Amino acid sequence: GIKAFYTTVLLETSNHQLSPEELSTVTSCDATSYYDTAPIGSNYIKIGDAAFTLDPLSSQGVAKAFKSVSYATRILHTMFKQPEHRKDLVAFYTHVVRDEVANNKKWTSEFYNAQSSFNSPFWKKYTSTPPAEKIVPTLTLDTILMLNPAIQVKKTGTVGAEFIEFKDALYLNDQSCSYVHSIYLPTIVHKLNGLSMRAMLNALCTTYSKQHATQLVQ
Repeated sequence: GIKAFYTTVLLETSNHQLSPEELSTVTSCDATSYYDTAPIGSNYIKIGDAAFTLDPLSSQGVAKAFKSVSYATRILHTMFKQPEHRKDLVAFYTHVVRDEVANNKKWTSEFYNAQSSFNSPFWKKYTSTPPAEKIVPTLTLDTILMLNPAIQVKKTGTVGAEFIEFKDALYLNDQSCSYVHSIYLPTIVHKLNGLSMRAMLNALCTTYSKQHATQLVQ
């Protein structure tokens, strides 16, 4: 049973001989990760474990639960003050939950792939096929940069101080981005399209600090 298995594992990992008094009742529960595909509706919003759970070995559960609360408070505030955005807010939070789960799965799989100490069935089920190595092009100051034609500009939710604010964002492969180091991308990307790296850096430095311009390029 569970107690016998638990005792065997403890003995394998410790030289200490356990006495019967040291073993309390052994219980277990299902810790399989999951997420709710409808974490928000017309009269409810789910936070924490009610919305999604993560791999417990990643130690991210509490942090992500508090993050979901931060989203939820702004979403509810926006719903009450700006009810015209209700439909957009439902789509926004559904997307947030899905991305949190997907990103955690990707991060943990890469972490488990990197370890080489264990090769048991337990660890194998947590790994995935390593992604193909990315080819990073060599750029010089004279390299001409072109905007990917697949990029679209769409409205998306961004987290403001009090509200979820809907602004234009760059979309590619169902991923969105509005800001990089506090720089609002939709207002500048088209202006930089077709420029050389040198001209782009000069253009950015006239509007932003050299530090922000360098961070944006990186």
